[in-house]
Amino acid sequence: MDDRRSISIDGHIAEGGFTPRTEARYNGLRMSATEFETLPDDGAKYELIDGVVVMSPSASFRHQSIAGEIGRQIANYLGKHPIGEVVQEVDVILDAIRVYRPDLVFVRTERLPPPDERIHSIPDMVLEVLSPGTQARDLGTKRDDYERFGINEYWIVDPMSRKLTFLRLTTGRAGKAAYKPVPVKGSIFASTAIAGFKLDIAAVKKLMRG
Repeated sequence: MDDRRSISIDGHIAEGGFTPRTEARYNGLRMSATEFETLPDDGAKYELIDGVVVMSPSASFRHQSIAGEIGRQIANYLGKHPIGEVVQEVDVILDAIRVYRPDLVFVRTERLPPPDERIHSIPDMVLEVLSPGTQARDLGTKRDDYERFGINEYWIVDPMSRKLTFLRLTTGRAGKAAYKPVPVKGSIFASTAIAGFKLDIAAVKKLMRG
């Protein structure tokens, strides 16, 4: 698989990418996460969902701009408060049959993987920017899995509706943690997964289609 991930370096996002080829040779194959990790790169973006390799469409310019803006805000904060790392387009291995590649991932310092390796621990925050080809999966299967595996915050950006949704794990009366939407007043979202960070929502919405 492609190892050119976008990572935070000195408070910046260093973007690495690839140009997908016309044929995705692994799409639809059934395999384990271990086998998935050893796949040679064919230029396409894949995820492993319930043991099946699924190709994701290439992100649009607007999609990348939105993820990049949020990543830059977080990276700038981490430059002054080094409590973890924000990474873009990196494989997150949840279990033996699930490997996702969110648009952004935040992991606290004490849980970071070795350099140049995929994330085998549970991130503290993941972000997905919705697109027509991935929206159903992001709002369904992925949301359920992110909740079930205990990712503290799940940020969802819908460029078409110019809406940002922030889900946070909350323990209910039965003692089971579940995602609850976090009400946002004004144009600032205060994260608890990234302690002390406040997202400038207005700056993100400027990049969305009106």
